[in-house]
Amino acid sequence: MKTDSVDIPFGHFGEYPVVYNCVDCRQSQSGTINFYYIRKNEKRLLFAQKIGDFYVTEVSHVKIKNENFIYIGSSHTFGHSQGYLIFLNDKTMRAYEIEVRKSGLNLPNHVTIHKYFDLTKDAKNYLAFSATTKSE
Repeated sequence: MKTDSVDIPFGHFGEYPVVYNCVDCRQSQSGTINFYYIRKNEKRLLFAQKIGDFYVTEVSHVKIKNENFIYIGSSHTFGHSQGYLIFLNDKTMRAYEIEVRKSGLNLPNHVTIHKYFDLTKDAKNYLAFSATTKSE
């Protein structure tokens, strides 16, 4: 596997600096993003997020109710997008992926999803789900 981006500074959490590496990142697809915290000059894996056949479009720090989260945004060449939200406990230096539950869509029989935008984030850190639809 090829590592395209190595030790990109992400910020300080608690007393530890955090960096990430984007493994096998390309404009058309990414493999995995590995986040590390540095303790006593040693890199320790915080978490690894598989991106699959999407490519990374954003990596950012989000504060929600004074808690730290990492948002990873990704897109697909077909126009779909997918986001990942990871809670970062800066006291234990552990990370937990947040599973966001979506309510079901009640679409008429002749309408289908054209492109989905799964967990997107805007400039004000508002998170949303959306999709474009098409009819037969």
